[in-house]
Amino acid sequence: MDCWNTRRDSKEFQHEVVETDSLQANCGAPNEQAFHDTLVSAAHQLRARQRDTNVSISKAEMEGLVVLTRELENLKQMMKRSEFTVEGTWRILEDEGMVERFGQQLYDELLTRNPRLRVYFHGVDIKEQSKSLLRMVGTAVHFYQKPQLTVDMFTKAGARHRGYGVNAEVFVEMSNAFMRVFSKFVGTDVFQAAEEEWRKFWKYVLDLLVHGSESPEGERYGKVYEEKMLKKIQSDFKLIMERQNRCDLRGQFVSVMYSKAIEMHEELSKFEALKDLRASARVLQSYIDVINNIHDKKLLDEYMRELGGRHTAYNVTVENLHAFTEPFLFTCRHFLEDEWNIAVESRFLWLFEYMIDGISAGMVSDINSIVNLRAPSNSVSFGLIFTDIEASTRLWSKDSQSMSLAVKSHHAMIRRLIADYGAYEVKTVGDSFIIATKDVLVAVKLSLSIQLELMRMAPIAPGFAMVDSSEGHGDPQAWDDRTLRVRIGVEHCTDATATYDTIHRRYDYYGASVNRCARIESAACGGQILLSRESFEHLKSIPEFHDEPCPYLFRSVEIATPPPKEDSRGLDHFVVVSDVGLASFKGIAEPVHLVSLVPRCLAGRQFTEKFTKVAE
Repeated sequence: MDCWNTRRDSKEFQHEVVETDSLQANCGAPNEQAFHDTLVSAAHQLRARQRDTNVSISKAEMEGLVVLTRELENLKQMMKRSEFTVEGTWRILEDEGMVERFGQQLYDELLTRNPRLRVYFHGVDIKEQSKSLLRMVGTAVHFYQKPQLTVDMFTKAGARHRGYGVNAEVFVEMSNAFMRVFSKFVGTDVFQAAEEEWRKFWKYVLDLLVHGSESPEGERYGKVYEEKMLKKIQSDFKLIMERQNRCDLRGQFVSVMYSKAIEMHEELSKFEALKDLRASARVLQSYIDVINNIHDKKLLDEYMRELGGRHTAYNVTVENLHAFTEPFLFTCRHFLEDEWNIAVESRFLWLFEYMIDGISAGMVSDINSIVNLRAPSNSVSFGLIFTDIEASTRLWSKDSQSMSLAVKSHHAMIRRLIADYGAYEVKTVGDSFIIATKDVLVAVKLSLSIQLELMRMAPIAPGFAMVDSSEGHGDPQAWDDRTLRVRIGVEHCTDATATYDTIHRRYDYYGASVNRCARIESAACGGQILLSRESFEHLKSIPEFHDEPCPYLFRSVEIATPPPKEDSRGLDHFVVVSDVGLASFKGIAEPVHLVSLVPRCLAGRQFTEKFTKVAE
């Protein structure tokens, strides 16, 4: 038969149909080559007929086309039922020997789109891993209709994978990668025809994997994995500490991390001050505390919530915390050097993200926040501090730019100390702070720290210079004109009421003790701490004032490196106490007997009396 002849009568066509039917009846099934040749011949003739626009189609030919179209549609539906299934399309890969190449491209796709997943394959032969995975998939495909085998296989696999830290998200990413690559191997049309079946298959498989992962066996594997990971974190961080301890301050962990953070994010320059010895030691100690207690989740969660409260006092935001992720990893890599690899990076990334989550939980602003929990209640006595900057109006007029920077540093320093001492910032009014503390001893410690820190911060801002002062004089070594002078009043509060401000979401305090503290602060000079004699007597009654070894930070303005040995003497030995006399204040019924405190290392300070004494 001439395949290019497009002119045939109905008798010829009917004869071919009868002949074909007879062949099918005699042979049981059409010969594959003959079937192929017939389809190709029909396709060529149809194409030729379409090109010849002057030729009309006879009734018989139209009937033949209808028969052919119907049978082709039937064949298509039959193929869809038998070939466009999960098993049918999977056989395409098997029959054409493409399974191994498919596996390699599957893992390439998975790890290219999700680089963080590479950690799960660290030290693993990807080629062998892909073979193992596809053997499992192939088994599941061929036994898809026999779930008794696949249920056991995939639930066990889900449990085992918990031992490698693999979770449901990784399983989902694997299934997504499979679908993307599979369509390229079987062709878009074939894949679209079978896509719905494959999605049902992967939902079935993922459900089994997740069920196994969350089973008691999966939990057991998960705990073993977590325990190993935590021990490795502790071991790696111990090595980091050993190496950083050989460096000077600029080369130590926190300094390197903050330098990198500021380099990457200019807005983090506000944390520049945390690179100094004491601040960096405090930050580093928080990391050490977290890692040392990493096995005790309950204790660690409480500690990180407390850190969150401190960070709030430092005006740190959650965005700031996230910005430190890469600098933290950079610094760990810097110290671990050749020991660094993708598995180590993944562990430290997990650690830092865990810390961010825990600290963020403490950075809340409602009435139950960690910060507000520090606020003294109505049922207890507590310490109260009022502060104010001497000559602030003149300083602003003289050089507003340097004063702005100085006040910014002043505020940051006081808020850091508030956090360090577990105190509570009641409010800030202009350049002044009102601070509540657990007791008067903490209030005195915080006040002494403010005076010493101001000296250590000199110059507090570029170009800053104190204006002439009529309040403080004496030994020039006890003063520094490159920093601010702050007057401080302290009170042991026994008559104060705590009120929660729903607008500002903070506590405020009212009462006779609060009024008296405000008046005492107004009588103080810049660089001086004043308190009533009653408050001082209560201070002396606290055993820790005498018995607790005095930290070296109270003993000298200069910070020694390394810190000097512990001194067994108490804080009372390192403060100078002066009786100022009896003062009468507006709005206070009874005169107040005042006592002045300064750190012993600043004992050369002398102060002007700003109030009129009252005879006793």
